[in-house]
Amino acid sequence: MARRKIDVSKVDPCVLTVFGVTGDLSKRLLFPSLYNLACAGTLPDDFRLLGVGRRDWTDQVLRQYLTDTLGQFWGANPDRKIVRWLAQRTYYQNTNFDDPASFDALNRKIQEIGPRQRSPVNRLFYMSVAPEFVLKIVSQLGQSNQLVEQNGVWARVIVEKPFGHDLASAIALNEALQKIMAERQIYRIDHFAGKDAVQDLAVFRFSNAIIEPLWNRSLIDNVQITASETVGLEGRAGFYEKSGALRDMVPNHLAELLSLIAMEPPVSFSVEHMREKQIELLESVRRIKPREASRYAVRAQYSAGKVGRK
Repeated sequence: MARRKIDVSKVDPCVLTVFGVTGDLSKRLLFPSLYNLACAGTLPDDFRLLGVGRRDWTDQVLRQYLTDTLGQFWGANPDRKIVRWLAQRTYYQNTNFDDPASFDALNRKIQEIGPRQRSPVNRLFYMSVAPEFVLKIVSQLGQSNQLVEQNGVWARVIVEKPFGHDLASAIALNEALQKIMAERQIYRIDHFAGKDAVQDLAVFRFSNAIIEPLWNRSLIDNVQITASETVGLEGRAGFYEKSGALRDMVPNHLAELLSLIAMEPPVSFSVEHMREKQIELLESVRRIKPREASRYAVRAQYSAGKVGRK
């Protein structure tokens, strides 16, 4: 896999704290993304990665885990110099999500590994955890004063999907988070939306003089969106027992694709205008009544099978 050059300036020095660093998302997406940013020269020398989990790991164990998983999930032959650069800036902290003392220790760890020339340090917290842990963790961060912004120093929280488990829980989670920190500090992320093919859909539709006139209901018979995966549960059985494939894929990944494929042209590609047209599309989708479910859906159960040669 070739390195792609990106013309960007370096970001502010910060400590990126990933809760759930030992999970599937980190090894498949977060670590490769950080590697790509390091390749592009976006990450400053003062960047630090702090992995948080409940396993009894050390800094060295996480660094080896990072190195091994990059070789597996980024692609063949990652640049050893960049992998080493990233690993040298990686640390681990065992944290009990229910224990305030653990978050005091986390605070001290961030201060310890952060840039020496500035204190307090910019903090970016990534919630790569199950929905039921998000509010618990953010509450502890708030109580330990880790979300305070002052003297030009910022703090942000990234909440990875799924955001709650239904509409009511999502609304409740929003309201609770906004009591702990400002809305501008909260980033709600669907990692699928960051894929190049997904981001390029809108540009492909609306900036292509050949495609744009043809992309309408009069000339298109039907559209099928297929999510075909080459992985099994990969240790996520506990998550799927509570969430299931429907919640894991449809309200986020596939709804994102649906909105980009069927939305009306936005005024511009700005975040506000894109979101406005996506919301319009999603609100126009006809709801299936419970008694109609068997007509429009087929449900199945995961069972033992083969993926590739496994």
